[in-house]
Amino acid sequence: MRGKTAMLRRFLAVLAGSGVQEMEMLTVMDVSDYVRSLASMAASSRAGQLYFLREYLRFAVREHGADPALGAMFPVIVTDKDAVLPSVYRRGEVAGALAQAGNASESP
Repeated sequence: MRGKTAMLRRFLAVLAGSGVQEMEMLTVMDVSDYVRSLASMAASSRAGQLYFLREYLRFAVREHGADPALGAMFPVIVTDKDAVLPSVYRRGEVAGALAQAGNASESP
């Protein structure tokens, strides 16, 4: 509980510093900027922050009227734990993935 409280305080402090005072004002770009600010953290700390953000943003959408796009920012990706991801993607595969993501996303 203490860890999540600390993560929430950090996230809200960064938002307040950016001028976001209400959840209704929060945008995908605000969250993307916050995620970029985590770059100096250890991988496990960043992962914890991202899991927290997924939970919190879904809560903010459900309980505080935040933009529904925020609740979809960090989807749960179900994979086969024994599957191996390819180390190289062909141009067509990259183009297909980008096309599938769509142009509607504000996130870079």
